[in-house]
Amino acid sequence: MPVKSCIIIHQSPVIQNGLNSILQSLKVEVRGILPICPDSKIIRAWVEFIVFVDVKYQDIIQEHLRYLKREKSIIIGLDFSESPLVNTTHFDEVIFKSDNQGDILSKIKRHLSSIEAGSSNKISSREREILKLVASGNSNKQIAAKLFISIHTVITHRKNITMKLGVKSISGLTLYAIINNIVD
Repeated sequence: MPVKSCIIIHQSPVIQNGLNSILQSLKVEVRGILPICPDSKIIRAWVEFIVFVDVKYQDIIQEHLRYLKREKSIIIGLDFSESPLVNTTHFDEVIFKSDNQGDILSKIKRHLSSIEAGSSNKISSREREILKLVASGNSNKQIAAKLFISIHTVITHRKNITMKLGVKSISGLTLYAIINNIVD
């Protein structure tokens, strides 16, 4: 399961502390609380799954959107202004001033669920292909023949898959592949 971590970017200590409290209750590690949006060097160093950012920094975030999406970051806008921002299309979610704690929890939990469900993304496309064949009941020899690779390469890929997923048995790998829609 991936590590759930985030960064909060907002000037208000009340919002920082409130969001930090909610995230702690959800067992999400807050790796940083920043009052202003940092420069591009810091943004490029982020490996967090969730970035909570004041919507007034949308122009800065938009500049780095491609990078953050490539890193599979989820960007949640924080709009606590009197008149909400109209264009929120580049945020995965927006938390508004009018949202109550239940709404905020629901929005955050939805994205935490997608992180957990998306843990199959941490294996390469070739490993997904091999996992699909393993889950379909193919032996190492059959997989090697179907993919035109050596049996040793198949064994190496399977070793990497079990290490990354923390699943050792064929039945566990099959169950994982079914749950994550890798096989039907």
